[in-house]
Amino acid sequence: MHQVAAPVWNEIAESGMIKDPKIKTLMELGQQQLSEKLEKQADMLEKEGYTDSVIMAYQTVMPLLVEGPAIHAWVSEQNRPDLLAAFPKVNTVYEATHLVVKEYTLGVEEIESLMELITRTLQPQKDMSRP
Repeated sequence: MHQVAAPVWNEIAESGMIKDPKIKTLMELGQQQLSEKLEKQADMLEKEGYTDSVIMAYQTVMPLLVEGPAIHAWVSEQNRPDLLAAFPKVNTVYEATHLVVKEYTLGVEEIESLMELITRTLQPQKDMSRP
């Protein structure tokens, strides 16, 4: 969630298109509160053994992976093509990981760690949707 300032996230949250309540809550925060929440999350993930690079990459791609269609619908609706670079389309864990590998200079172990973290985060959502 580091790719744009809080006011942009706020506008996306206000659109009513965001489905994930945790992500929506983050999007609704002011810049200071958002930074504090992301820092708390980073501290928790660091205690679990994740590197700073993996944490930053994770915080960047998770909203794109979970709420990408809603984010892109908002970008299109608002006619904000200037934001397309900040919100690339990400449909799979592999695409999410590939997107951030170079930006955060992730090594092989960090790539595996990021993929595991993303998959772990998404798993409960998949389980809840099962009949």
